[in-house]
Amino acid sequence: MRRIPYEDRCDQCRLNKKSCVCAAIPKLQIKNFVSIILHVKELKLTSNTAHFIEKSLPNHSHCFVRGRMNEVFDAKTIMREDHLPIYLFPHENSVELADFIQRHPGQRFNLIVPDGSWSQARKVYAREPYLKDVTCVKISGVGESQYYLRRAPHPGMLSTFEAIAQALKVLEGEETYLQLDNFFKHFVATVLKSRNEFEAINK
Repeated sequence: MRRIPYEDRCDQCRLNKKSCVCAAIPKLQIKNFVSIILHVKELKLTSNTAHFIEKSLPNHSHCFVRGRMNEVFDAKTIMREDHLPIYLFPHENSVELADFIQRHPGQRFNLIVPDGSWSQARKVYAREPYLKDVTCVKISGVGESQYYLRRAPHPGMLSTFEAIAQALKVLEGEETYLQLDNFFKHFVATVLKSRNEFEAINK
């Protein structure tokens, strides 16, 4: 199937300009920080969701790109002196996020999240020296993913945006989660509608 030319895409949300979702992106203020380790291959994918976190939390998040040719990624740049780092991924040694923050009342956290394929995300935690002492956290009982634009390798796996939204529900509260979740549902529905229309035109 023919792809939509780049000149017909919005520079910000990367969707077809007719399907632009920029006006729906919430602008939120939170007390914690989100650091996303984004694999370079995700940069141009319209199905990538991590960049919407950076747009939704303009003062409290940042995407750090990993995997660029001839460029060494340094996880040290992610660390923030005034925030306790935690790594969001369901490793075997992960602890429940809610339990962990209860043991650190009043603490602000730097939520570090890998973004890429599940294989790429799994490797980051093991390969980066600056992450070896960072506590790995998970969130249980969040239900099935509503991200119908990609197929998860296993049931119960969430997209990066969904995982971060669920984590911020624990860290920040219900209202932050609901605003992110409402936008995410709008984004997915918009892309699915656009794809269906595009396929119908190009049959």
